[in-house]
Amino acid sequence: MKIHACVRNELGKCAPPEWTMERIRPCLDGLGVRFRSSNNSVTVGDFEFHSFCIWLPKLKLYFNGKGTSYELACAGAHAEMVERISTMGYVDPSERRSELLHNRVNKK
Repeated sequence: MKIHACVRNELGKCAPPEWTMERIRPCLDGLGVRFRSSNNSVTVGDFEFHSFCIWLPKLKLYFNGKGTSYELACAGAHAEMVERISTMGYVDPSERRSELLHNRVNKK
């Protein structure tokens, strides 16, 4: 594996938030993941802050993204969702992970 430093953009990120969304959304769509979302913004003086929340109703989970733009908050929430789902970071380690996920997804 070769590791190299990335050049950060004006937002302090290695890639624009649109790239994050372009990589994540097809994977979620391919898995049939359906979600609900909400966006909020607050302005304090000259600064505008955004939060974006995603709910996965079948799993009874939610994920938050925050940022100085709608795009950053949205990408952050999607990245958090992928991170937590891929590591099963929302379950008790003593439970059988594959069984728990199967039960939550297929629960009527």
